[in-house]
Amino acid sequence: MSIVVDPETGQLQSERRSGLANTHIIWHADQLLALEEGSHPFTLSPKTLDSEGYGHYANGLSGPMTAHPKIDPITGELHGFGYMSDALGSAGMSYHVVDQQGVVTRSDTFTAPFAAMVHDFAVTRDYVLFPLFPLTFDFKRMEKLGSPFAFEPQAGAVIGVLKRGAPVSEIRWIEAPVCFVFHYLNAWNEGERITFDAIDFAVAPNFPDTDGNLPRFAEAQGTLTRWRLDLATCAVERTPLLDLACEFPRIDDRYAMKQHTQAFLATASQRQRGDGGLFHEVTHLNLESGATQVWDAGLGNGVSEPVFVPRHASADEGDGWLLATVYEATSQASSLVILDATAVSQGPIATARLDHRIPFGFHGSWRANE
Repeated sequence: MSIVVDPETGQLQSERRSGLANTHIIWHADQLLALEEGSHPFTLSPKTLDSEGYGHYANGLSGPMTAHPKIDPITGELHGFGYMSDALGSAGMSYHVVDQQGVVTRSDTFTAPFAAMVHDFAVTRDYVLFPLFPLTFDFKRMEKLGSPFAFEPQAGAVIGVLKRGAPVSEIRWIEAPVCFVFHYLNAWNEGERITFDAIDFAVAPNFPDTDGNLPRFAEAQGTLTRWRLDLATCAVERTPLLDLACEFPRIDDRYAMKQHTQAFLATASQRQRGDGGLFHEVTHLNLESGATQVWDAGLGNGVSEPVFVPRHASADEGDGWLLATVYEATSQASSLVILDATAVSQGPIATARLDHRIPFGFHGSWRANE
C-alpha cells in the first residue's frame, strides 16, 4: 500500500488505488473483484484473470472497502465498510451499499469511539454491526514495537449497531467483552435480539500488547463462539460452540443474514508451537445437533478456507460440496480437493494435484457458470 500526504492537514493517507488486492475475491454486479481492506475493489477479467483496474463503482466509495463485504442473497445488495477512512490512525469509518447492478446507493462516513483494525463486520436482515475490538493504532509505537498496531484491552470493546436504511448518525455503540475477532460466520436477528457467530481470540493473535509482549500460545487459538445481543437491554452473552482451534468459517451463502444451521471451518485438533499456524483439517459442524464431521489432511499439511458450493439451486442448506486447497509438506506441492459437504469425514471425492505449491491465501468464492 502506498502512502500519500494530505497537503492541507499533513495527515498520512493510504492511496486507495494501489493495494495488494490479496485477501478475498468475489463476484458482484457482473464483476470479478479482488479485495483488501485498505483499498477500493480491483476488477479482473472473469475469463482470463487479466487486470481491468478498479471497479466501475469505486468512484462512489468514500474511503476504502473491506475484504469481507456481505452480499444479500435476496436483494443482491453488497454491504461493505472501511476503517481509518479519513487518514491512517483516524477513528473515521465508512459504510457502503452497492445494489445488484453495481450502483452505489450510499457511502457514508462516521467516527468510531477509537481507531482500531476492523477486519470484518456482520449484517442481518434488519441491522448492520460494526464490532470494534482494541487492536488500536498509534504511530508513537513504531520505535518501540515496530508496528503502530497493538492489543490494548484497557481501550475496551464496543459493537456499533445500525438499523439497515437508517443514517449513520443513529449508530448505537454497545459495550462488549474484550477479546479479538477477525472473522464472522454469519448473523441474524429476531426483532431486537441479534445473534452472530464469530471466531473469538483472547487477544489479537500475531500482534503485541502495548508493552511489546506477543500472545501466549494458548491465547493465539481461535474458538467458534455464539454472541447474543439484546438491543432492549444492551446485554451481550457469549457461548462457545466448538472446542477446537479453528478459523476461516464459512456457511452456505444462500443463508446469509438469516439463521443458519451448518458451518464449515478450517480446524486443528493437533496444534503445537512451530506449526506455522497451519490448519490440517476441514470440519463440518451441525449447529442443530452439535455433531461434527472432520477430514484430516494430515498433521504438517495445511488446508485453506473451505468454500461451499450448493448441489443445485434448490438444495437443502449445506447439501453440496466443499472446495479447499491443501499444501502437502512432504511433496511441497498443493492440491485442490472436493469434499461432499454432507459426508466430510469420508474424505475427498476428487483431487486435482499440482506439481508446485500454491502460495497460502486467505479467502475464496464460488461462482456458478452462467
